[in-house]
Amino acid sequence: MKKCMTAGLLPLMVWLTASAAAADAAPFEISGFRFEGASLLGPERLQALVAPFAGKQRGMDDVGRAVAAVKAAYVAAGYPIVQVYAPEQTLGAGTVVLRVSEGRLARVEVQGNKVYSVANVRAALPPLREGEPPNTDAIVAAVLLANDNPARQLAVNFSAGASPAEVDARIDVAEDRVGKFTVSLDNAGAATTGRERIGLGYQHANLFGRDHVLSVQLMTSVQQPDKAASVTAGYRIPFYRQGLSLDLVAAYSDSKSNAVSPAGPLFFSGKGVYAGARLNQALASRGEYRHKLVYGVDYKDFNNNCSIAGIELAACGTITDVPLSVSYLGQQATPGYQAGGSLGYFHNLPGGRHGQQERYGTHPRSWQAWRASAYFAQPLGQWQWRATVNAQYSGEALIPSEQFGVGGAASVRGYDERTAAGDRGASANLELYTPELAPRLHLSERHALRALLFYDAGWVRNSDAAPIASGHLASVGVGLRYSFDKDVSLRCDAGAAQVATAPGANAPRQTNTGFVHVAFQYSF
Repeated sequence: MKKCMTAGLLPLMVWLTASAAAADAAPFEISGFRFEGASLLGPERLQALVAPFAGKQRGMDDVGRAVAAVKAAYVAAGYPIVQVYAPEQTLGAGTVVLRVSEGRLARVEVQGNKVYSVANVRAALPPLREGEPPNTDAIVAAVLLANDNPARQLAVNFSAGASPAEVDARIDVAEDRVGKFTVSLDNAGAATTGRERIGLGYQHANLFGRDHVLSVQLMTSVQQPDKAASVTAGYRIPFYRQGLSLDLVAAYSDSKSNAVSPAGPLFFSGKGVYAGARLNQALASRGEYRHKLVYGVDYKDFNNNCSIAGIELAACGTITDVPLSVSYLGQQATPGYQAGGSLGYFHNLPGGRHGQQERYGTHPRSWQAWRASAYFAQPLGQWQWRATVNAQYSGEALIPSEQFGVGGAASVRGYDERTAAGDRGASANLELYTPELAPRLHLSERHALRALLFYDAGWVRNSDAAPIASGHLASVGVGLRYSFDKDVSLRCDAGAAQVATAPGANAPRQTNTGFVHVAFQYSF
């Protein structure tokens, strides 16, 4: 028989060689198919794929369709570098032989690394093994996990090997500083302790040469550092062979505030302890779609004291909760748009230092809540627009620390942080970004500058019909985004309230009055 080959381009195309015959060839019977060289897909699966093409009155078109079905199955399983063809044979009332040449990885090269060793880079991508067929789905998931490291980004490129059944891989490495300090300034603090906050952080992204990431941050009030301070520490451990990573976080905060109430001077002091763990499980990618599961447990203990006119009060919010959670996160990036979202379920495990029922009062200790988020961004020529939604639903009366809050720099701009909170609610942000302004100001490519217009809205409700001072917020405004390399970033948003807060709100705001949110960060 005459053999002809149809080939695609490596790395992500499959080489296909199928038997051909003259168009006027007589039909023949195919009693079955026999595979040679197939090891990645099981024999039962292969036979199920080609069974529809067996029988009487068959032709070379049926053989070609069987070849295409096998090829498609390899691609779907993440093995596109495969040749499938019918070798030269005599066709009659018998079995058709299909030969599979499963492409193997011949050589792996690492380029661009200066700080990270070749062994370190190779350890981050265990699916890339010489002598084995490369599974592109597993490789994409491994790259996604490896690129969670803040100081190193990897990209894998394939090229044809020395023989048709071989492929070579090149790992391109882009590095940032492994260890760096960060200074931050913002005005997201409380009015009672000083709005302006200053933070100092340190991060090391390759402890022990194993990509362990340590981060520490101290934050305090600029005006009253003795009345507001917090320290946060995080540690990330990747488990590349298992496709997992573990995030550990601990935090401690201490705040004091004074205010005036109709009953006399009000003093409040609170100490909070937080510890949390997140196990991240990367899932096999589907084309451009990336997704993962996150399993979490948190321990939150709030020890508060308050008094009016020197008289101690009992109900100050001293409480502990231990929520367990599981969340699904997905994202997709294409030249035409970027989109993503998350959905999480949270359930409190009763217990802890201050987790007794008397601490919860009328609130259930075994509370449940659903939390979700979504975003969509798309270019409009040189302009860009972006929409973001965050939401929470609970049919139970939650303790204040677990309620959904609206207002602030990351929610409804123009209002103070958590101006309103409830058991369920949602917030939405719609932004329109200008074209890049840095070139128009004759700034180099190291600078990035865009202006934006925004509209924000949010609402909250309580499950037990308890009153909320401000159940609905909305604002419009303008902003700026500036960055210099990866070292400097500045965010500035001026929001004007479109809904006045109700009397008694913690942070009152009238219509068309607002606030300018500023956040600055410098890394070195």
